[in-house]
Amino acid sequence: MANEFKWNLRLQGYILSAFPIGYLTSQLFTHSFVKRFGTKAVLAFAVFTWSLVTFATPFLASVPFVLICSRILLGFGEGLGRN
Repeated sequence: MANEFKWNLRLQGYILSAFPIGYLTSQLFTHSFVKRFGTKAVLAFAVFTWSLVTFATPFLASVPFVLICSRILLGFGEGLGRN
């Protein structure tokens, strides 16, 4: 993908490091969300977010900023689902 979209190493680093940012951020909020909304609702939201962003990723690959934001959301959704 890097050759196809002409991503340099710096941009690749931003794209790859976006996922852990979302994942780590979700760790701060999961307990509060579960207490407020319940386990089933948080898990349903996590799976919905995770699935939607995974589906949209190939369509967003041509716009690096949007791809980075989607990777942050993917990490956030996956982090919510793992707790």
